Amino acid sequence: MSGLEESLYALNWNNNISVAIITLISYEYMLQLEKEITFVWERQWSAMTYLYLVVRYFGILVAMYVALVVSSRWYIVCLTLTS
Repeated sequence: MSGLEESLYALNWNNNISVAIITLISYEYMLQLEKEITFVWERQWSAMTYLYLVVRYFGILVAMYVALVVSSRWYIVCLTLTS
């Protein structure tokens, strides 16, 4: 196996793992949604509420962006190089 083929295999493996992790995190978010609505959304808004929401949702958005956009661009570049 050449170095490029190994890189494609590793990138494909990384994409599969990323999808699995994002699925598990999304499932956890759905399980905690009722508690979050009760203890965060229905309270008076404060700086801590905003901080909680940024920390909770910004991380998953960044992970999804990296998994879906950045990895797919590298995959396309590698496929182009093998052609």
